[in-house]
Amino acid sequence: MNQILLHICCGVCACSVIERLREDGFEPMGFFYNPNIHPEEEYKRRLGAVRVLSEAMGFSLIEGSYEKERWLELTRGFEKEPERGNRCEVCFSLRLEKTSQKSKELKIPFTTTLTVSTHKDSQPINRIGKGFEGFREYNFKKKDGFKRSLDLAKRYNLYHQNYCGCVYSQFF
Repeated sequence: MNQILLHICCGVCACSVIERLREDGFEPMGFFYNPNIHPEEEYKRRLGAVRVLSEAMGFSLIEGSYEKERWLELTRGFEKEPERGNRCEVCFSLRLEKTSQKSKELKIPFTTTLTVSTHKDSQPINRIGKGFEGFREYNFKKKDGFKRSLDLAKRYNLYHQNYCGCVYSQFF
C-alpha cells in the first residue's frame, strides 16, 4: 500500500476517511494540526479522541504543534465572518499548508478529513489544497462518508464536539 499523510481535524471525521483511503489503496498516516481549536481543553479532548482512534484503527499519528497565537494573528479582522466565510478559508489554508510541509518532509502525498463533514463545503477546501504540491483531492462526504464516520465514532466511543473548534464559531 502507498502511504498518504492525512490531516485530521477530529476523531469523528477521521473514522470513515481512514476506511476510504485504505479501500483506495493508501495506508494513512495521521497528522493532527489544528491551531484553530479553542479553548485548549477542547484541543486536548479532540487530540485525545484522535489518539484513541489511532490505536483502534492501527495508524500512526504525528502531532503538530498547537500554534494558537499564529491562528489568531492570521484570522484577525475576520472575527465576524459567518461560518463558511473568509475566516474559514484562512483557517483551511493554514492547516493545509502545514500538512503540505510535513508531506514534503515525508515524501508522500496528503489529503484532509475536512471534506467529510456536512458542515463544510468541500469545494473551497479542495481548491485551496490543490494549491499545494502533493495534495490528493477528495470529497469524503460521498458514499455516506459522514454517516459512516458517526457510526464508527459511536463504535469507538469517541468524543464528539458540537462546533468546528474556532472560538468565533463557538459563540455564533
